[in-house]
Amino acid sequence: MAVLFLVMVWHVRRRVAAIREARRYADSEHEMREMQKRFVRFASHELRTPVTVGRGFAELIRDAQPGSQAAQDAIVVLEEFDNLERIAASLLTLARVDERATVKPAVVPLSPLLERTVTRWRPAADRDWRLSPTSAVVVADRQRLETAIDSLVENAVRYTEKGGRIGLAAYPEAGSVVIEVRDDGPGIPDEELAYVFESFRSGASRGGTGIGLAIVKTIVEAHGGAVSVENLPGGGASFRLRLPVQGPPPSGPAEQDEPRHRGVAISA
Repeated sequence: MAVLFLVMVWHVRRRVAAIREARRYADSEHEMREMQKRFVRFASHELRTPVTVGRGFAELIRDAQPGSQAAQDAIVVLEEFDNLERIAASLLTLARVDERATVKPAVVPLSPLLERTVTRWRPAADRDWRLSPTSAVVVADRQRLETAIDSLVENAVRYTEKGGRIGLAAYPEAGSVVIEVRDDGPGIPDEELAYVFESFRSGASRGGTGIGLAIVKTIVEAHGGAVSVENLPGGGASFRLRLPVQGPPPSGPAEQDEPRHRGVAISA
C-alpha cells in the first residue's frame, strides 16, 4: 500500500509539473506574440518618416540635374524607397489583420472576386493568366480575403518570369472551399517549405521578407481555415487557402460584383 501511495503521489506531482510547464509555455508564447505585434506596429510607423524625407531629397536631386549620373543614381534610390514603402505597408497590414475579433463576415461569391484580381494585376505583370470558372461562395471578410489572395498573387508574380503562367481557381473539397493560386516558377526550396508562412523567415533565400505569406496565414486562420503549399511535379508551386463552408451569420446580402471577364483563361 505504501508503494502504491508513493506511486500515486509521484504521478500527481508529474501531472502538476506538466500543467505548470504548459501554462508557462502558453504565457511565454502569448508574451512573444504581443511583443511581435508591438514591434510590427512600431516598425511600420517609424519607417514612414525617414522614407518620406529621403524620397523628397532624392526627388530634388533627380529633378535638379536631369540626365546626369546623379539623377540616375537618385532614380535607383527612389526605387529602393519604393521597396521600403511596400515593406512598411506589409508590416502595417500584418499588424492590423492579426485580430480574429475584427473579422467582418459577409457572403462572398468567389468568381467575381478572382476575376477582378486578375483584371487588376494583368496590366502590372505580363503573365499568362489562367482563371478557372467557379460558382463557389464563402462567408468571409471580403476585404481581408482579397488581401490574402493579392499576397499570393504578388508572390507568384515575383517568382515567375515574363510570360510565365499564373492560375487562380476555387472549388469545394471535403466540406470546405479551396482557393488556389499556382504558378510555373522555380518552386520553393525544400528547407523552406516547413516555415514558408512564418513572419520574417520565409523567402530569405529568394530575396523576400516573408511578410506577405505571414499575412495570408493570419487572415485564413482568423476565418477558421488553413493554408498549405506544395511544389508541383512539373515545376512551380501551388498555394491553397481552405475556408469552412459555413461561417458567422453575414451582416448583409451577398455581394453582387459583376465580373469583367468570363472564360477559363485570361491572358495578357
